[in-house]
Amino acid sequence: MNLEGIKPDDVSFLGVLSACSSTGCLRSCKRIHSQLELAAVHSPPDLSVENSLVTAYAKCGDLEAAERIFQRIPGKNVVSWTAMLTAYTFHGNGSKALELYDKMVGQSIQPDSPDSVTYVSILNSCSHAGLLAQARHFFVSMVEDHCLAAWPDHWKCMVDVLGRAGRAEDVVRNMPFQPDVVAWNTLLGCCKVHGDARRGALAFKVIVKADKTDASAVMMQDIYEKLSMFKEKQGTERERKEKKALKKQGLSFWSDDNGKVHELWPDLRCGNKENKLTEYGGCMHSKLKCLKYAFGHTKPEKVILILKFIKMCINCHDATRDLSQQRKGIITIREVNSCHFFQNGKCSCE
Repeated sequence: MNLEGIKPDDVSFLGVLSACSSTGCLRSCKRIHSQLELAAVHSPPDLSVENSLVTAYAKCGDLEAAERIFQRIPGKNVVSWTAMLTAYTFHGNGSKALELYDKMVGQSIQPDSPDSVTYVSILNSCSHAGLLAQARHFFVSMVEDHCLAAWPDHWKCMVDVLGRAGRAEDVVRNMPFQPDVVAWNTLLGCCKVHGDARRGALAFKVIVKADKTDASAVMMQDIYEKLSMFKEKQGTERERKEKKALKKQGLSFWSDDNGKVHELWPDLRCGNKENKLTEYGGCMHSKLKCLKYAFGHTKPEKVILILKFIKMCINCHDATRDLSQQRKGIITIREVNSCHFFQNGKCSCE
């Protein structure tokens, strides 16, 4: 478009900012922002574009830039506030998300339908921070004070936050709709944290009827192993093999200094190149392999960005934290709904 001399409009910027959010490429986001600033000399950008810019910077790992954009937006609407709330939640900063919500309500900007997504961000923040009482307060307030119908996503957030307290099963069973695989997997994940084999087995039986992959089976085996229930673990493994459950490819992506995204497959291939890597900390998930590949192709002071669409295991997390002591630059691991920043042997989630 630029080569053809066609000037981008607001719709063009919305599309390309969405692409930046998906790829997590901060360099591209900054370049689009510069073009947006030049276009704003002639006409100010639409509010929706500035809201998208907040989201793009947050998804690309620059929370400070997202805050600056948000603060300068004139006439913020519910979407603006929700974008910043989601940014804080994405970066694991639940306390700031809750503070921003209080400011939002204080300015008489009430989240109203169809912007119930605001409450999804708030409940996610409570879940990540383990704030059970606050999560229940917001859920009740959403339904009773603001007359908003609870979406499946709201209920799933409550399953997660109550699961951290070992009380998720009642929520799943009393949902006003049929719980899906995600809800039961959330419960299974909570059972793994608490070492609850009984409730885990109940959730697992429901999941295997609908989910043909082996992710839940692996989780159930981990629960049994944690409790030294090796006979049950072997039975789950045998059942998985008999049903020939499909194993999802653990594909990870690395965004290099030039904004190019490389994909790494579990068979040690990075793109079309062979990538010989050794085991670290007993774990060889694609995310960790991708990180080690990036180590050898990125300067020590540069930021490393790894994109992954499933949650990292505890071994990957601890290994990444240890590896971050070997370089000056920040290591950013981006998952579906959250982001981890590792530097000097510490993670932002801790």
